[in-house]
This record gives sequence, C-alpha cells and structure tokens, in this order.
Amino acid sequence: MSDVPLPWARPRFQSTEREARLLYYVFGKFPAEIAPPQHRYRLSDDPPPLEIMGYRSDEPRARAVLQQPLFERALRQSSQSLRKAVDRAPLCLLIHGELPDPPDLLYLRDTMGLLAYLADHGAVAILDAFRLKWWTPGEFKRALFEPDLPSPLDQTLLIGSEGPEGLWIHTRGMSKFARPDLSIHRVPGRHREAVIELISRLVERMAEGEEIAEGEEILLPSLPPGMRCHHQGQLDDPDFHNVHVEIRWPDHAFLGRERWAFAARAPVEGVGGAAPRGFVETVGLRSPRPRQGDGWGCAPGASR
Repeated sequence: MSDVPLPWARPRFQSTEREARLLYYVFGKFPAEIAPPQHRYRLSDDPPPLEIMGYRSDEPRARAVLQQPLFERALRQSSQSLRKAVDRAPLCLLIHGELPDPPDLLYLRDTMGLLAYLADHGAVAILDAFRLKWWTPGEFKRALFEPDLPSPLDQTLLIGSEGPEGLWIHTRGMSKFARPDLSIHRVPGRHREAVIELISRLVERMAEGEEIAEGEEILLPSLPPGMRCHHQGQLDDPDFHNVHVEIRWPDHAFLGRERWAFAARAPVEGVGGAAPRGFVETVGLRSPRPRQGDGWGCAPGASR
C-alpha cells in the first residue's frame, strides 16, 4: 500500500469475489508495437493483464461495435467531427480486462495511461463501453489522464427514466471497480437532487472499496427513513451490464405520481435490444460533494 499514490488507494477496501471489468474500443491508426513509456504514462511495475486485439475497421467485429444500439446512439449524440473520424478510422483496438477485486486502483491508473498513450499515437476516438461514452483523444486526456485521479464520478454514468410510479435513477460503470451498480425506483420529483447526491456519495465510497451489506438502511437527512439496500441481478442484465444494488424507496414515503419537470428525449436501447420506457435524461454524476466527515450513513450496528 505504501507504493500506491494516495488518490489511487482504496482506504475502505473490503474484499469480494467480484471482478473489476474493463472494456474499451479505440479507433484510429496505431504503431505496429504498442509500448508506452512507463514514466510518461504513469505505468506501474506490474501492469494489469489486459487483452488487446486489433481489427480492420471493415471486419465484422469492428463493424459490430458501431452497429450495437447503445454504442451507435451514443456516437450519434457526439460531435460530427468525431463521427467522421470514427467512420474513416482504418483500425479498431479492443482492450479488455477482468481482475479479481483489486485492493487498490493502480489497474485503472495503468489503463488510463495506456489509453492516453494511444490518444497520443494515432487514436481518433475512444469508446468506454461500460460508461457508454465516446471520447475524443483530447477530451479523454483532460478528463481522465491529466488530473491523475480515479475520478469515479467521471468513470460512471447516471441514467434517469420516468416510469408509471415515478423516476427510476440508476448507474452504469461500477463494474470497473468490482462493485455493483446502484438503482432506485419510484423516486418522487421533489427528491431527485437528494437521490443524485446519495448516489454520488455511494459511487465514491464504493470506488474506494466499500461494500454495501444486504439489507443495509440508508440514513440521510434529506431522504425519508426506511430505504434499504438489496443485491440483485446478473452480469448480463441489459440495464447495467453488471449486478446491482436496488435501494428500495419506502412505501410510507411514496405519495403517488407527480408531474416531472424533465425534457423528454429519445429512449435508450438496451444491450439486448430492450429499451427502458420513457427515458428522460442521461447526466454525469455531478451532485454537490459531501462535506468533510459527512457520510451517507448506515443503520445502527452496521460496521463502518
């Protein structure tokens, strides 16, 4: 642990049987040998065992990436210049890794360094498959490499969709940290910001290695009591591509349907072709940061 730069440590680490999963597609024209300089790209002495496979852009595997509904929709929402660059790119690199629940985040730092090297050596676009984000090389380096921070709120995505009983808010991308994604159904509109704040806190703490216990109660002054956490799902769940923790909204606090002040947008199609109904917005996890010492709380008797 002493050799791990402090921002990349996991001070709340609780070992689990899960794996940290990484999946990126990088489009461009690359050197014949991929050999990033260790110091310049902050690579550790023991890099993670990432699988790197290359395809011509006209090969079926590369074309399938652009035809996958979630990826294709995200690309259409990107800039015209990025779309043209992807269309003209001669090569596609697949970068994939699965690691037993790591006690620190150096594997993620190494991966960001590798992607930064590719951004400097021929990449025109980087797709984070779990985050559902297409990056230009410059955007990627500014957001995820140059700060030299894990930036879990930039590594994950928050999705909101309106259902018959309220708003459904959930994350994607926590599999990068070997942690479940988060989901809350039936959120009344007046509690939207408080729920986003809660999820932001949980994302940061889980990235640091914290594990949510089955049945744990959420205690936060801005939210009603009785919200409890339950582990659900499978890795192939199209809404998450991961298992998830469902934080159940208490029945006593649910006062019925409200009118939602969101601008409607096109539905987002699921990995298996399914589409969450009434998708209203996708936002980065950008809520107010927790105050120093202000945790998200847990039920009395739960360890912290």
